[in-house]
Amino acid sequence: MQAVKELKEPHTFVRGTHGSKLTLQSTILTLDTRDENTAEALLDSGCEGSCIDVKYVHDHHLSTTSLPRPIPVYNADGQLNADGPISEMITLQLRISNHIERMDFGVTNLGKGQIFLGHDWLKKHNPSIDWRKGTVALIIALLIVTLDYIQFSQTQMQTKLTPHTPPNSIRMIASSWWICLQK
Repeated sequence: MQAVKELKEPHTFVRGTHGSKLTLQSTILTLDTRDENTAEALLDSGCEGSCIDVKYVHDHHLSTTSLPRPIPVYNADGQLNADGPISEMITLQLRISNHIERMDFGVTNLGKGQIFLGHDWLKKHNPSIDWRKGTVALIIALLIVTLDYIQFSQTQMQTKLTPHTPPNSIRMIASSWWICLQK
């Protein structure tokens, strides 16, 4: 029961820049060399795919993969970006507070930015953003299932375990809790 109570409390919390943009302190881990670097990740709903800055990639000697066909980059005004298309990608492990995931990033010139978490990331996680406080929260659905059916045979399990009539020995607790990411 204590575990269920703990799940109701915020697990992680991220505070942004309190300005007109929301950046989160993150850590990236390369999958080939397992090198770890810190980076500021800007939440950017206008960026269709998540990107990493080409200067950051070169400065940290990150290995990229060339694309067979470059991806055109358009500015907010609809014009093609002067720096050209995305011709390289990189897959990294991204950690923001205790949220960890594997992500593909397009390599492009982000100006002063290091990482842009684009519309793809926002759509996948659908975070709750408090623009006044500069906080981002992710909701994580949790399903805890305790199975104690060792005495059932395979055949009995198929006939007795239906979605509508689980045996008393199976207890399910469904819960959701917020992971609030902290800078």
